[in-house]
Amino acid sequence: MAHKKLFHIGSYLALFSLSLAITTSAYAYGGGRAPSQSSCKPARFSEENPAPKAVIPELSNFSFVASSDARESSIAVEIRDQKGVLTITEQPNGSYLVEGHLPEPITEKRYARIDIFAETASGCPSHHHYLVKIEPPSQPEAAPEAE
Repeated sequence: MAHKKLFHIGSYLALFSLSLAITTSAYAYGGGRAPSQSSCKPARFSEENPAPKAVIPELSNFSFVASSDARESSIAVEIRDQKGVLTITEQPNGSYLVEGHLPEPITEKRYARIDIFAETASGCPSHHHYLVKIEPPSQPEAAPEAE
């Protein structure tokens, strides 16, 4: 009887130790509770032009600033299945001014999602997106002709 009791206590102790080891391993590899504890910090994007939620007559040109930790060669833009043609200029503070245009202007009345991709020098992927509304100016109604 005493052997059975010792066996059960030993089993529980072994399971507890195993569970503790697995939990500790998960935290060691970035599996902690808060995602902010991750070692991967994505690049930041700002000064978007057109601005998020802007209403514009067409979309052909755009620009934004990518933070200095972005790898210049990895910066890319896609809007409605078109890849942006980019000109990237490093700024004195190390950030990047990204100016671009689309091969075909977007004039169809609806929203356009601007997707910006980059990778940091440490290999952390970054993705930023926002919407703008394409709303071409309405055509003025023709004045009735005088007889």
